[in-house]
Amino acid sequence: GDEVFPGYFTSMMQGANKADSANFLYEDIVRPRAWTLLSFLMDSRTGLGRFRNFRISNYQLMMDLIDYCARHNIDQILELPDVKERVDLYFQYEDEFKEQLKKCTKVYNNLAIIDYRDEEIIYPGNRFMVYTLFPEQNISIHIFYAKDKDKVVFSTGKSITNKTSKTNIGELMLQYGGGGHENAGACQIYKEESEKVLKELIEKINQDG
Repeated sequence: GDEVFPGYFTSMMQGANKADSANFLYEDIVRPRAWTLLSFLMDSRTGLGRFRNFRISNYQLMMDLIDYCARHNIDQILELPDVKERVDLYFQYEDEFKEQLKKCTKVYNNLAIIDYRDEEIIYPGNRFMVYTLFPEQNISIHIFYAKDKDKVVFSTGKSITNKTSKTNIGELMLQYGGGGHENAGACQIYKEESEKVLKELIEKINQDG
């Protein structure tokens, strides 16, 4: 507790719990700061690693931070060169990220589909932003190619601002060889099957409401 991590432990644990449960407020999503910002930077789904070869990987940075967190507050952590580089990159592309999100999103009743398959560059940004731009929708599917492009990934998640979706995402993804839990999951489908599966996913999610 605070005896070992003087003064920082409580705020660090609050930040960790918030990130772990994706319990973010609107303000956290559109103007992330402190521990929330760090959690977005370290989340592989934010996509910073796709954009630049950093000096050290996110995994290595996380290992280094475990030690560093014991002796420094969050403001000092965000000023570390390896972290600051990621902070700068995150905010540098914020506008492009939002514009791309709007351009690539189609709405099907309660579902927002973000299709990145035709995008040469996918700008980095936090995965919850879509729910601030499309507040009526309660669930989303991000679509992009797997590494070797022979498969399509359907990465599915429930809105954290409009918590009305009745779909059990983990169960739904399991039907297509994927997995997850009630609120988030993914599956990878061979390209030739992907349109058929997408149609089925839209139908099922719309039925659930």
